[in-house]
Amino acid sequence: MKKILVTGGLGYIGSILIRDLLTQGFEVVIYDNFMMGAQHILDLMDNDKFSLIKGDIRDTEKLNNIIDGSFYAIVHLAAYVSHQLCENFQANTMEVNQNASIKLYKFASIRSIPKFIFISTCSNYGVTEGEKYATEDDQLHPLSLYAQTKVNTELELIKLAKTSKPRLTILRFGTIFGLSPRMRFDLLINEISMKATMGTKIQIYSPNSWRPYLHVKDASESIIQIINFETNDISSQIFNVLSFNINKNQLITEISKLIKVNFEIVEDGNDNRNYKVSNEKIKNKIGFEPKYNLIQGVVQIIEAIKLGIIEDPLDLKYTNDHIRWTNLDFVLE
Repeated sequence: MKKILVTGGLGYIGSILIRDLLTQGFEVVIYDNFMMGAQHILDLMDNDKFSLIKGDIRDTEKLNNIIDGSFYAIVHLAAYVSHQLCENFQANTMEVNQNASIKLYKFASIRSIPKFIFISTCSNYGVTEGEKYATEDDQLHPLSLYAQTKVNTELELIKLAKTSKPRLTILRFGTIFGLSPRMRFDLLINEISMKATMGTKIQIYSPNSWRPYLHVKDASESIIQIINFETNDISSQIFNVLSFNINKNQLITEISKLIKVNFEIVEDGNDNRNYKVSNEKIKNKIGFEPKYNLIQGVVQIIEAIKLGIIEDPLDLKYTNDHIRWTNLDFVLE
């Protein structure tokens, strides 16, 4: 049985991934600081293939004691991912997203762990011109601190991987959407779906701007396919991972076919990102094909809210911009 360490495994993506890993027979260890809470994994606590360790990704002494040669792979999800969160806590963002990620890879190298999967972002591309779809070889234009830390970390990890044991794979995810046990409604498709269901107006900034999107289940599946990929062909490789590209106007049009969307177009905004991304490389190299489309993701969210499965979806606990701020000022003693 292969043992997988998932950092940030209590988060939006991790909460799906750990269940998928367990279903496929892996042993799973989560390392997480509980910033997002942990009640949503209570159902896993009696699973003998599952264990949970509370700790901060910056706690190098604790990580050094935990990581050993019994792990087959590390999936590194732990990061500050909200734009506002990163801007409000810039020093912490650099420590967590960049410095701690590099140290984690070095620990994996010392312990000769076979695989290290680093989760990055398509936001690294920032802007693409005209009809161009960005590929993994294109120049990066990070327009946020979050994206900049991901770019910096990618560069350093690739440099380290040239002489280190773990087979590094970097996955640049599109903007995630879809249901998760640790739900987020501060992601665009999720937010539009939720506010349309609740009858609340949503502001749409830069309506003609494009983004790649990725269903959270497809995100999980892409990670598992990388774990299961046996050859060295993907060592030190970067892959874009997405379900589709669409602009915001088109999003509103498509979702409006399912439910009335009360929206307001706001042309002025501080987000200048506008990019389309190609996922041909991961399709051709790994055989990854996304299974979920926009409509499936939106319908699931609408149904979950209407059925009362998600209580009070307007609660700020479903956003990363309003997490438990006291947990961000972790100090090593």
